[in-house]
Amino acid sequence: GNRCWALPVAAGVTGFGSWMGMLVVAVVAAEGSRDARYRRAALRVGIAGLVVAAAAVAWAAGAGEVAELVDHARDRLRRPAWSELVAGYRWFYGTLFPWWFRWAILPAIVMSVADRRTRTASTAVLVAMGVWTLAVPGAAVIHDYWTYPLLVPVFLGLAAGLHRIRTVLADQRMVMAVYALLLALAVMGFARLPDYRDGYFLAPSEAGALIREVPPAPAQPTAWVLEGVDPLPRWVSYYWDLPTSEVTAGNVSRVGDGELVLVRLDQTPGWVRDDLVVEVRQGRYALVTGRALRPAR
Repeated sequence: GNRCWALPVAAGVTGFGSWMGMLVVAVVAAEGSRDARYRRAALRVGIAGLVVAAAAVAWAAGAGEVAELVDHARDRLRRPAWSELVAGYRWFYGTLFPWWFRWAILPAIVMSVADRRTRTASTAVLVAMGVWTLAVPGAAVIHDYWTYPLLVPVFLGLAAGLHRIRTVLADQRMVMAVYALLLALAVMGFARLPDYRDGYFLAPSEAGALIREVPPAPAQPTAWVLEGVDPLPRWVSYYWDLPTSEVTAGNVSRVGDGELVLVRLDQTPGWVRDDLVVEVRQGRYALVTGRALRPAR
């Protein structure tokens, strides 16, 4: 009946929502197939996942060019340095989540895996997230929303922990007092929301303010953006009305001596000289000339 289709439909919705969701569906289907009692349901879930994966790939290929899709996949499969991956995750969690949540992550995960009611769902998400981070680390660096799947085991673990408190404390008034205290601590933790506003809105807007006020050099044919500013710096074209191109160690020689390059001073690549001469600066962003950017001979 309806129950037979509930899991495949849920798997289809989950898989079509994101590539990460597809991986979760695959992990759940593989885990379910290990038990003979759930093997048929696991097969339906797996088929649903394959169907939505094929549909997503077909849509992505049809919406643009196949070469563009291949380049996009190649960029996501790029393996950054571990230090870059760790720094990215540290920034994401430090900016997106309050302090109490970061302290609760590890205990909550342990509780979610230890509790038999939440173990399957939590393990599936943890395995999928771990595989995705290792298989597509470039995407993990670029997209902060790859941190969000961890909310599933964390909140499941918090729910399991709160239920454990309720069973241990017989006095309901004591239970309510503990819940109220935990809620107060959680609300106090959101006092760090200015970090979120600064990290995602105020600080990045300084780049737009800078290039809006300072035009490119006369006859400059390209809006140059140093790697580290943005993986897809097309937005610079809005201000300078020029085609945008990223400057790397391999093509820095193409930048004219007097042409301006937008750089992010706190994320300059290793090949950029330490004594970089800045023409104009606003916050963590600056404009430098091609002459200043090239390594000293």
